[in-house]
Amino acid sequence: MKKQSVILCLGVIVFEAIVFFGVSTYFGWSYVDISALGGISLFGLVYLIKYNSYQVTNIDNAYERAWASTAEERLPFSFKLDPVRTGMLLYAAVSFVIAIIVYFPYFID
Repeated sequence: MKKQSVILCLGVIVFEAIVFFGVSTYFGWSYVDISALGGISLFGLVYLIKYNSYQVTNIDNAYERAWASTAEERLPFSFKLDPVRTGMLLYAAVSFVIAIIVYFPYFID
């Protein structure tokens, strides 16, 4: 199971790299820029979708508790990392660090 998780994580990283390379080639933009911003925004989008589904579940539980006086206990939101989200997070972090290294001379001038 561990080997499958690593392969899936690496597959997500490769897939994101190919997609962002295609987008940067299509529009003629720098791959470093698209990679850093795209990786961060894609991970943020997945985070917000997960958070939204959690909030909808909490609202449904609140309605059930109000009408039937029985509902599951609400648990605090926790973002669990599966292999896909781990790959997305690693890609975003590495691409952001690479962007900082590439544009470092602009920061010190």
